[in-house]
Amino acid sequence: MKHKRVSAFLIDMLFITLLVSLLSSSKIANPRLLMYNETLEVYTSMVRNMSVGSAPDTINMINMMYKLEYSMFFTNLYYVVLSFLYFVVFQYFTGATLGKKLMKLEIKKIDKSKMDMFTLIKRYLLGGLTYFSGVHFLIIIKLLLLVTIKESSVLLTSFFTVAGFGIDIANIIMLFKDKDGRTLADKFAKTKVQYLVEKVKEI
Repeated sequence: MKHKRVSAFLIDMLFITLLVSLLSSSKIANPRLLMYNETLEVYTSMVRNMSVGSAPDTINMINMMYKLEYSMFFTNLYYVVLSFLYFVVFQYFTGATLGKKLMKLEIKKIDKSKMDMFTLIKRYLLGGLTYFSGVHFLIIIKLLLLVTIKESSVLLTSFFTVAGFGIDIANIIMLFKDKDGRTLADKFAKTKVQYLVEKVKEI
C-alpha cells in the first residue's frame, strides 16, 4: 500500500503545482511576476559569480534573498490557499483527494470516529513537500514574516526551508518504517491511510 500512497501524494502535489503555476505565471493573478523574473536573474548571476571565486556581498545577497521571497508572495499564497481547499475542504466533502481516489485509498481516524474538518486541518498543516513549495504551516509562517518583519525575515525563512527538508525526510522514513505507514501528519492528527472500504448498498 505504501507505494500507492506515494503515487497518490505525487498525483495530488502535481495537480496543486499545476494550478499554482497557472496562476503565478499570469501577470493579472500575480502582480509580482515581473519582479520575480528580474530578481531571479540578478540573484542567479550573484550566485554564479560566487561560484567562480568572487567575494560575496553579504548585505546585497540578503537583500536579494528577501526581494526574491517577496516577489514569490502570491505564488506561496496561492499554494497554501489551494492546498487548503483541496486537502481539507474538497477531501472533507468528497471523502478523498483525486490521487487517493485513483489509488483507492482513504483517510481514517485512529479511534474510528467520523472524519471531521479539524482533523483534516491538522493533517494539512504538516502536509506538503519542500521539493514542490513547502510544508504548509512553514509557508504560512513565512508569509506572515514577510509582511511583518520584512528584511529581517530572510534568515528565519532560510531556517524554515531547512526545517521543511527535515520534516520531509522524517515523513519519508516514518512512511516506510512505521508498520502502518503513518507519517508526522498522521501522528499529529491521529489518522491513518488505508485501502478504500467499499460501502455495500442495502437492497
